[in-house]
Amino acid sequence: FGVMEELIGGLADRGAQTVILGCTEFPLVMHGVNAGCPTVDSMEVLARAAIRRAKPTPSDGMDLKA
Repeated sequence: FGVMEELIGGLADRGAQTVILGCTEFPLVMHGVNAGCPTVDSMEVLARAAIRRAKPTPSDGMDLKA
């Protein structure tokens, strides 16, 4: 954990306002760690986008009450 905190802290010190955790393993090792600036879990963003895209909408012509 310490190495990631140092790396992200260094980025924050140089002006980073947010850090994207672009590798799928990073959010796993960063869970619950104070990173020094906000982080974005790219896998979570992708999963939420996939769920939104997969949800039927009234404009799809699907009966959501069926």
